[in-house]
Amino acid sequence: MDSLLFIQYGDYREAYFNLSQGGQQKYYAQKHSVDYVSSLVNRYSQVKVICVAKYYEEEKLSNGVIVEGIDVRDGGFSAVIKAIYSMSPTYIVLRTPSREILNYANRKSIKMLPILADSFDNNSIKQRIKNWLLSRLLNNNNINCIGNHNLNASSSLTDIGVNGEKVIPWDWPHEKKPEHFPEKTHASLTPKIFYAGQISKAKGVLDLIDAVSILSVDSPVILQIAGNDKDSIVKKYLHDKPAEKNTELLGMLSQPEVLSRMASADIVVVPSRHEYPEGLPMTIYEGLLSRTPIIVSDHKMFKNKVVDGESGLIFKAGDPLSLANKCQLLLSNPELYSQISKNSAAAWHAMSIKVEWSELVERFLNNEINASFLESNSILSYSEPVD
Repeated sequence: MDSLLFIQYGDYREAYFNLSQGGQQKYYAQKHSVDYVSSLVNRYSQVKVICVAKYYEEEKLSNGVIVEGIDVRDGGFSAVIKAIYSMSPTYIVLRTPSREILNYANRKSIKMLPILADSFDNNSIKQRIKNWLLSRLLNNNNINCIGNHNLNASSSLTDIGVNGEKVIPWDWPHEKKPEHFPEKTHASLTPKIFYAGQISKAKGVLDLIDAVSILSVDSPVILQIAGNDKDSIVKKYLHDKPAEKNTELLGMLSQPEVLSRMASADIVVVPSRHEYPEGLPMTIYEGLLSRTPIIVSDHKMFKNKVVDGESGLIFKAGDPLSLANKCQLLLSNPELYSQISKNSAAAWHAMSIKVEWSELVERFLNNEINASFLESNSILSYSEPVD
């Protein structure tokens, strides 16, 4: 009987225990992915998930899924390669673009589906060399399909030389639609600006703090930040800044809590700097879903997803004054505010992708990724221009 191995940064064990004990999902579609992996147990002799972000010993969960934590920061992917050799899986679903694992699977002819949520830049010689090596591995005949989250991230794979005929954009299933939320006509007297995501300079959260500090000079603005500030990056940066007294550090929130906060906010901001390797952040999806107007940076992965002045506003990444000006424009113009909220539904629906994550995995496992499927669903099948 065949065996199946998932390799990822996400901690399946932690997610399984949280959800099985009645906790809320921490990320969009987390329950969907946990339940789908669990559903595969009866079909394979062994289903295992390796988390490469932390260390813990192998154990079998009550749903039958085997989990192990191998922290690749302690020695690269060599320990993961050893675990693959020991298990000798029939199939590997690879959720991180590891060249070491790709090279090993190709040499051993292990059936592999790379299903990513990463973008790729060629901004430096070092990056171009890494990307060239990665593209060669992905173009190997052992791999007949590569998934990536949405169109722009998928297009970035073709930009580094991956064969577009086998690059499949994918998305998560959506339980809610914008029609479940009311349109908004104007901002509150004391506007709330909401951010959710990783706490880091590259994600632009410090630029957002500076922008709110600029806005706070003329009028009160509340900044809500959801995320794990484990190194006190935000707390230290806020010290003695005008935004400090009006900033709420919410910590990690569950995905339903994030959506609820978005719906009650006046602006949702996605301030990622260019150097952050975005795919397409769920914050954009959820912002549009909530009908709260969004302001995003000019990160190339957001291009064609948010149209400036129509479905949101776009500011210059890394420029707090540009962001502050966009916030002020939105807050002071009820007609623009109302129009962007109204247009968010159409923008959300326009981002629809043909293939869902579990569908792509299922087709891979059932050997149903054939020429017809690739022709109908590859990045080349989408007419939308992607730069």
